[in-house]
Amino acid sequence: MQKYIKMATFAAGAGLVVACTACSPETVVYGSDGAAVRAVSNEVIAEVTDSGQSAKVCADAQVDFGNATSWDGLSAGEPEKFNGEQWGEYDSLSPTWFINVSQSQPDEGVSGQEVPAVLFFRGDGDALCVAGVAFGTRTTS
Repeated sequence: MQKYIKMATFAAGAGLVVACTACSPETVVYGSDGAAVRAVSNEVIAEVTDSGQSAKVCADAQVDFGNATSWDGLSAGEPEKFNGEQWGEYDSLSPTWFINVSQSQPDEGVSGQEVPAVLFFRGDGDALCVAGVAFGTRTTS
């Protein structure tokens, strides 16, 4: 009996490995929708850093990205489904997702500067668009 249990456990583990060979680590951690939010966030950050704007803005949204240099060195954080509890003042944007953006290495001398802190998205997967940006004040220690 133990032999069959070991064989079944091995088979299940092997099946999981095979099923996840097409999975990226981000898909495993955040799910396919969350991984898409992270990917689009990094695309938006790159676009805004380069040009000050993004082609991924929702058609009916007016998004102020602020100063393009404030997006330098930012990257996507952890995506979360929007529920309005934490970011109620952004309900009017009708977002479906939000994600924090963070500085990979804090810059010296930027304490007190207004910087992008959160991106709000509408949609899912390939249909994600930016509905808004929340800014915060950077502090350094």
